[in-house]
Amino acid sequence: MVDILERFTRTASAHGSAEALRHGARSLRYRDLAAVVATLEDALRQAGLGPGQIVVVQSEDRVFLVPLMLAVFRTGAVFVPFDPGAPPGRTRQLLESVTPDALITDASTASPSTWTIGEWAGRGTRATVAAGPFQGILQLPARRPRRSEVGPLPASFDYLYFTSGSTDRPKGICGRLPGISNLVDWEIDRLGLGPGCAVAQFTVPTFDAYLRDVFVPLCAGGTSCIPPAPVNRSDPAEILAWLERERIGLVHTVPSLLAGFLKGAGRCQGLGFGNLRWILLSGEPLHSAVIRTWRQLFGRRTRFMNLYGATEATMVQFSHEVTSRDLRAPQVPVGEPIRGYAAEILDPEGRPCRPGEIGEIVIRSRFLAAGYWHDAEATRTAFGEEDARCERCYRTGDLAVRTAEGRCELRGRCDDQVKIGGVRVECREVEAILRQHPMIGVCAVIPLRGAGGATELVAFLEPRFHDRPAIPELRRFLRHYLPWEMLPGRFEVRDRLPQLPNGKIDRRALGAERLETQPGAGAAGAWADALQAGVAEIWQEALSVPTVGPRDDFFDLGGHSLTAMRVLSRTEQACGVRLTVADLFDHPTVADFARHLSALMGAGSSALPVPGPAALPPDELATPATTGDGFRCPARPAPSFGRRQCLLMFVVNEQLEFAAFERLAGLVRDWDRSIETAVFPDDRSPRDARPDLPTLAFSPAAMRHPLHRRGRVLCNRPLPKSEELRRLARADIPVPDWVLLTEDRQPDCGRLGDYVVRKPDLGAKGARVQIVKRNKLRWTAMETEAAGPSPALLVQRFVYTGLRPVSYRVNTLFGRVLYAIRLEGNPRRPPLRGPGDFRSAERGDGVSIVSNARDSLMTTCDDEEIIRLGERAASAMPECPLLGVDIVREHDTGRLFVLEVNSIGYNWNFTAREAEEWPVNPARQFDGERKAAWLLADQAQRLAE
Repeated sequence: MVDILERFTRTASAHGSAEALRHGARSLRYRDLAAVVATLEDALRQAGLGPGQIVVVQSEDRVFLVPLMLAVFRTGAVFVPFDPGAPPGRTRQLLESVTPDALITDASTASPSTWTIGEWAGRGTRATVAAGPFQGILQLPARRPRRSEVGPLPASFDYLYFTSGSTDRPKGICGRLPGISNLVDWEIDRLGLGPGCAVAQFTVPTFDAYLRDVFVPLCAGGTSCIPPAPVNRSDPAEILAWLERERIGLVHTVPSLLAGFLKGAGRCQGLGFGNLRWILLSGEPLHSAVIRTWRQLFGRRTRFMNLYGATEATMVQFSHEVTSRDLRAPQVPVGEPIRGYAAEILDPEGRPCRPGEIGEIVIRSRFLAAGYWHDAEATRTAFGEEDARCERCYRTGDLAVRTAEGRCELRGRCDDQVKIGGVRVECREVEAILRQHPMIGVCAVIPLRGAGGATELVAFLEPRFHDRPAIPELRRFLRHYLPWEMLPGRFEVRDRLPQLPNGKIDRRALGAERLETQPGAGAAGAWADALQAGVAEIWQEALSVPTVGPRDDFFDLGGHSLTAMRVLSRTEQACGVRLTVADLFDHPTVADFARHLSALMGAGSSALPVPGPAALPPDELATPATTGDGFRCPARPAPSFGRRQCLLMFVVNEQLEFAAFERLAGLVRDWDRSIETAVFPDDRSPRDARPDLPTLAFSPAAMRHPLHRRGRVLCNRPLPKSEELRRLARADIPVPDWVLLTEDRQPDCGRLGDYVVRKPDLGAKGARVQIVKRNKLRWTAMETEAAGPSPALLVQRFVYTGLRPVSYRVNTLFGRVLYAIRLEGNPRRPPLRGPGDFRSAERGDGVSIVSNARDSLMTTCDDEEIIRLGERAASAMPECPLLGVDIVREHDTGRLFVLEVNSIGYNWNFTAREAEEWPVNPARQFDGERKAAWLLADQAQRLAE
């Protein structure tokens, strides 16, 4: 194994002209990066820095930080990164613990932490360190520390990272570069990385995974790409657009952050991620629903790998590439040890566990950390003695079980350590700081799962005096010492906390509490202005609370760091201002936050740029002009025709017939010669050759790639069936009763009848629709080619339509019918004599419950009541232009019900295949193909931009 610094040097020599670092418009080529590193190394050596000395580095310039870190490593000194945005109290704690030999900042960094560092430096030496375009400030203390004064240290080490500790002070972990070399070599080999690969540098420098984000691309000849802002404080839609724009090929992130990114997908139409080969997830348990959602939105091109490891054992020790089989289980396994590591799962007595038994993960390797900073006892407890092969073992404290296939699956912790958004938090550290507050007598910080499924910290407090502490004051107190990821999301004050017989706090009892989301205390309508009302609406949606009042506190309502990200993203979009989590902490009530926003907007802040063409919100879709003459295609042009020159683009993926849309484009031109038309495949091919005209892009499915030009996008979205039914019900469209069935939740189906219909909630063409006896209803994994695996099954009341099933399909575009057909089950099949007559089905005689099977009978439908209901249902989903509304009429009551609207798209049936296979021609009924062209021409004139 080549030393990692030597490997970087060889890579820089071999790929000197290639781009090594990129941050927006700034970049460094390998030859320039190597030159800057050499200059900085010389300056540090001249200042007297060398092997074993502790160098704290604090820089807001992420580009400058990379050569600075490499230079520190080259001198043999210990690299210790500090966060420029950390609370001053925490920075002071770390400085007192580290007692560095030198501290380096960039010239532009100015934060509360910087002034704390200035106090530390005292009357010591201050010098400027310059290299190329970079300039840093080197500070040396007036008196160099003696290591013997601050306690024993581990053997030689190269870097020092701090995590949450079980006392009121952070825990320092002393890492070694050989472990980083092993990890980087393994990852480059395993993923097949090489020159030109673009790797997202998502991890902030104060977490050890930063070393991987930097060294993997720099040792492979690739580019380390720095995002515009820290990802945990960025708009999810901006991050997704940045990944596409920068052609990122590899992402390392935390599952909860990836789930947060996906919430912005609805505002980023046309993303295909054609370059994104790998997403590696680590830091917390990986739930399969995150990957299923990604694949439903962006397809299966990107591969996923689940990683597990501890900082004490050098970041990553287990890996598992995610398979389709993994997506059928709630949680993805972490797999097997990577090269250079061995692991065992041991019971409390230290004996190996059998497959299926839960035990603690113990890791053995020669790549473990050197130990804990100034804590010899903790080092001896966690790390075993070195054996003849220079290997030691580390007890992780993580519980796991080994499956029959030999894969490892996580099962929690032995202690109260928890990961919040991938950040390791020791609850006892938060408690120790809370107890320093003069109003707190007894406290316990417990990780609990919130209403949205995310883990959050809840602080249970017993006041020292009769008066209760003010929660906002407690938050301000904690913010002085803790980063925002470690702040409790909720505070619960009790007269007395539950105790065990021995007098200790009964943490199990607190952990079992079910905390209801706090309803808003204020009157929902008591708003001072529209800005307050808008803030309350965003909070209400993000926090899932029924009402929010002007004086309600965001955090008292159950808000935490992840919901804060969503709220800030929505607010930035609505108000056109830049916000951080600190804005929400400093102004936590609706009224205060609205006043803060008003001041920011009054200061002239400009609107944020929207990456790429934005999808239209429902209320912005133009209502097409009426076609007249019942449901038929109009005979006259719309009033909008000929108004301006514009471009209508048809974007067609491989599952759609290209020739059909070329024919449709010609029909649009027949209606309005001022509209240019073009048909493009939904791929990465350039589309800029057309005239620079106001543009509307239309696709009958979800677009996977951007337009590469300014324009409006109208395309379908793969909504779950359950969401379709909720929207229909809100629009007073009759739907059958239904529930959702998941792998870990069996719903109450009592009101659905003795037999129910089961189908995938994320369904598409080819989805299995089954009749099931209610008492035999069980979870079974289902997937379709277009939608992928479904995380839930929709269970509906079976609507009996007669001796043979009959249904109706109303195909609509922009809420207007294009054709309507009637489907009836094959009369040769056994009849159904009632809603519970499935005896013949149970005997295997083949009773059909669906009318659209291959042997069904198809005729046109001219029933005005059914067609009008189909148009009403389509109007409830205005953001999905092309819908296929499925309707049934109940035999006994004559009532009509909408079963689904097929929002996933692919409902364009004016093709050569349908003309050949269908017994009816849908284009003839209402002249639907020409009508579609008329509607699209009208929308292009109204909406193109």
